[in-house]
Amino acid sequence: MNNDIKLKMVFNLIYNKVIDFIFGKKALLLEEKLLLAGTVFGFLASIFAASLNAFYSYPWPAILAPFIIGLLLITLYYFIRFRNKYSELFFPVTLLALPGVGIIWIFNGGYDGANTFGMFTIFILVLCVIPFRNSIILLLYYLFLLVLLHFFQLYYPEYIVPYPTDEIRFTDSLITISATTVLVFLMITFLIKNYRDERRISQQQAIKLHELNEVLRVSNQSKDKLLSIMAHDLRSPFAGILGFTELLRYKLQHNDLDDTPEIVDYIDTSAKNTLSLLDNLLEWARLQSGKRNFNPQVFSLREVFSETVSLIEPIAAIKSIRVSYVQKKDIVAYIDHHIVQTILRNLLSNAIKFTAAGGTVLVLVQKNTTEIELSVTDTGIGIDEAVVQLLFASKNGVTTAGTADEKGSGIGLILCKELAELHNGKIFVESKIGVGSKFTIVIPYVEVQ
Repeated sequence: MNNDIKLKMVFNLIYNKVIDFIFGKKALLLEEKLLLAGTVFGFLASIFAASLNAFYSYPWPAILAPFIIGLLLITLYYFIRFRNKYSELFFPVTLLALPGVGIIWIFNGGYDGANTFGMFTIFILVLCVIPFRNSIILLLYYLFLLVLLHFFQLYYPEYIVPYPTDEIRFTDSLITISATTVLVFLMITFLIKNYRDERRISQQQAIKLHELNEVLRVSNQSKDKLLSIMAHDLRSPFAGILGFTELLRYKLQHNDLDDTPEIVDYIDTSAKNTLSLLDNLLEWARLQSGKRNFNPQVFSLREVFSETVSLIEPIAAIKSIRVSYVQKKDIVAYIDHHIVQTILRNLLSNAIKFTAAGGTVLVLVQKNTTEIELSVTDTGIGIDEAVVQLLFASKNGVTTAGTADEKGSGIGLILCKELAELHNGKIFVESKIGVGSKFTIVIPYVEVQ
């Protein structure tokens, strides 16, 4: 660590200690910070002025006035710092302190001295911290006092106490002008620093507000999407199921059983598809609300995939679609089996939906040292290149009717993408019109120890 960095660290430490001592730990308005700093500096300047006047044997009013002003300032500091009496005391104390400075002005050479700079500095600093409604009163009061003192010296010069020597005048002017310049510099620097800090905080809050608004907008979109699906895509199949159950009841009552197997098959298929859609909606809602946890455990992929394929096969059988599952060697991996099952179920449902009767769907699982690759390939109608680009680009997804006019919600593939990303994985699509599609999920392979 070089000397410049050490010096900067020491300076920052001292600065923070001084700031904590002056302001305390509670949050303050900028005006209150300026006022507290001003009262401390003013107190030190007043005590220094009283000591200097005593050293040069000035008349007692020139010693007593700055001393009383110092006491007023440190009392004001106490009430603001510890009693929260900002607005009640500050302005009256200022109106009392300015005549005290006027007394010092009379006993320190009048307008031949340097106290005019001190009065002007006090006026500027007070103007920075008082409410705007009091600024005109302060201006008129300051101008009245300044004019009164100058007319007083013009008509009663014998009451103005001159400097004993030119050396004392030089010393007093140098100290007063230097001290007021440093005080103004410190206050303005402090004001600029706090303005920049507050602007930075405001910008950070604006960014957070924008992010919250974006989250709210996405949440509202998700809610609208969910309500739309519930109102249409869930209501329609339930209406169909109810209609066919009424028809089935009618046929049973009239002992007409010729086409009841087809009706039962329809009800069964529709109910399973609706249940799958409902599962997707619930899973999607959990993802959007941030309540979907990633809970990996040790599982056999063959067991997980075989179970999912067996659930899908009855649906595929209705369209005479053969589903094949190929995994040369069982893979034991650290995965969230619910996530993987949901992904596979959606990819298989999608493949069956867009594959004509008599087609095939192939599930292939393989791994290398770092990744597990799951692919679902169908001999379906394929996807146009323009549609492929939109499949995962929109939060609302893309929905089209299947080969048997099956309906969808449009969230299945979006759900696969988001669930794969939960698993730190990715999804890829290869498709050709009239040939079929291949969806591939790649997730990291974590070896079981």
